[in-house]
Amino acid sequence: MLKYLFLLTAFLFSVQAYSQTDTELQISKQSAYNTYKQTILVRLKTRKPSIDALRRMGNEAKANSIEEKQRLKNIEIIHAFRSNFDFCPVYFFYSDYSRLVKEKKLDSVPFLNEKLEADPNISVATEDFLIAEFGNIAPDTAKYFEGYYVLSGDGLDKRKPTYYHSSSEASFGALIIKSSDFVQMRSPFPYYVKTFDSFPIKRKPKKVVKIMNEKLHYYFSRNYKEFQKRD
Repeated sequence: MLKYLFLLTAFLFSVQAYSQTDTELQISKQSAYNTYKQTILVRLKTRKPSIDALRRMGNEAKANSIEEKQRLKNIEIIHAFRSNFDFCPVYFFYSDYSRLVKEKKLDSVPFLNEKLEADPNISVATEDFLIAEFGNIAPDTAKYFEGYYVLSGDGLDKRKPTYYHSSSEASFGALIIKSSDFVQMRSPFPYYVKTFDSFPIKRKPKKVVKIMNEKLHYYFSRNYKEFQKRD
């Protein structure tokens, strides 16, 4: 009896594992399709809480130093995308407006030009987008909600999550692609490129962005025939 129970359990586990893998593959392919057809929004950090805290303590020089360093880094990121990314349209916003982006209230989000100025002439007229940002991949926050999507005639529809599991991969610096809900994507979608921040020789943003652009083009080309059927 125990033998048959074990075999049944093993069978159910294998069916569940296959279902998870198949679902993940569909989500990745749908994300690639949406991104190619639509856009990526790049979130730029401001470090505003740290800067404000320093100013409250009267450390204006340190606050100004951090603010300028972050400003130059953000300009470098914008230039990296402008010169090395052509997979899909890209727009830039400050992290201070993340909640509005997540709620898809894009009309209330000031999108930025190459000088980091809010430009009223820049608008995003779609709710189909992904988020890109430089940061750390953290396993404890990269939770994937199984059953969060269901397949439909139009692609993937959201539904309430049932359970989740997280990646076992160690945290590291990278350019990361996330869903419009700011949930980290998963393989086989090319959702990150390492920056090697902890190494003596780091990858510059333009190199990281160029690699991400190549990965997305390659992934799309591998699934091109399937995407053609959806058009």
